[in-house]
Amino acid sequence: MESGRIGRIFKIYSALEDSNPAPNGYQSEGLLPDMAIHNVDEILWLAGTTPHAAAAMGSRLYSHRLTSCREDFDDALLYLWFEHEMTAQVQVSRNHVSGYRVETVIFGEEGQIHVGRFEQKFSEVIVEAYARRGAREPLAHRVFPMREYAGPQPEFMDRFGAAYKAELFTFIDACRANAPFPVTHRDALNAQEVIAAGMRSIVGPEQATRVSSGSGD
Repeated sequence: MESGRIGRIFKIYSALEDSNPAPNGYQSEGLLPDMAIHNVDEILWLAGTTPHAAAAMGSRLYSHRLTSCREDFDDALLYLWFEHEMTAQVQVSRNHVSGYRVETVIFGEEGQIHVGRFEQKFSEVIVEAYARRGAREPLAHRVFPMREYAGPQPEFMDRFGAAYKAELFTFIDACRANAPFPVTHRDALNAQEVIAAGMRSIVGPEQATRVSSGSGD
């Protein structure tokens, strides 16, 4: 992105999907505030700016029946509009039964970057960059190994264990050096404000425009 090899960014797609429902007794303010906060935080960081509009929709499809946790949806979408003809799309779900899915695709006018495509390989994250159609080789391909934990762990630990450790070390280093933190409460608030804007326009099957059942000519 920084080198400009994939051109102007016009869309970011970010997916976060659990393979199981929220645990029994879990307190959730809703699927989007609980899950999509991470996606929106990522998108704001990648885009370097804040969207000017947001809309959302959601459904209850499967996993909500398997838990006592009462969430509004178990599957939802969030659409964001930015200046300069750029959008972002967030997909979150509790229904990806094949395994934890964390993917990001950054679309540019000259190519795209794909982070973390799902292959049921929790011990590695693949990052690829592609030029326009017709190029013989990808612009980049790299595999980031993840730590293999000895015992059973929450599925997000397999994917983000190294990131949690780096986050903690950064916090400790800043405290020791009396330096400002690289991220503050304002970053989290910005992401939640975007989620809240989308929630104010949320559409479920009851609010969606019904499709006519007439045969027509």
